[in-house]
Amino acid sequence: MARPARFTADDILDGAARALLSIGPSLTIADIARAIEGPSGSIYHRFASREELLGRLWLRSIGRFHEDLLEAMALPDPWAAIAASARCVPDFCRRHPAQARSMLLFSRARLLEAGPASLREDARGVNDAIDEAQVDLAQRAYGAEADARLEVLSVAIRQSPYGITRPFIGREMPPWLDDAVVAASLAIARLEVRPD
Repeated sequence: MARPARFTADDILDGAARALLSIGPSLTIADIARAIEGPSGSIYHRFASREELLGRLWLRSIGRFHEDLLEAMALPDPWAAIAASARCVPDFCRRHPAQARSMLLFSRARLLEAGPASLREDARGVNDAIDEAQVDLAQRAYGAEADARLEVLSVAIRQSPYGITRPFIGREMPPWLDDAVVAASLAIARLEVRPD
């Protein structure tokens, strides 16, 4: 009879997140083994390679962030939802520094292009729920102009808050950062969109 596994996949991913926070992206499987206080073999039993493990960590961190972002995007008032979506980025990163650091490891495009084959399907769909929620939010905020303003909304609630927050990941995030991302996001979301 096989001995039960001592470490779950989540135990290993938690250890990898801790090691990443203390060591940085050059962490090794040995570093992760030390973080979980177990042998490297336990890691390789769950993950075929370091790249697969870190890719899974990225996917899990993005998924957890998306839970908070979807909640913010679903607020009944669309402009409150835009503000909450922006604020969600520094707030999540401040509350979950290891997951925030993990979100810097990859991008969806990088995993799709060069990541392990075992991750590509999950990477392909990682943003599906957010994309759907963004379409819904655009319709609520802009009505008949929703299609024309969808790209602007994406910059307002996704690219801008993350771009402003990203340099602060891994160090103390100043309290004014929340107001900054909200101000930028609302200003972008209210931009007039002129036809070409």
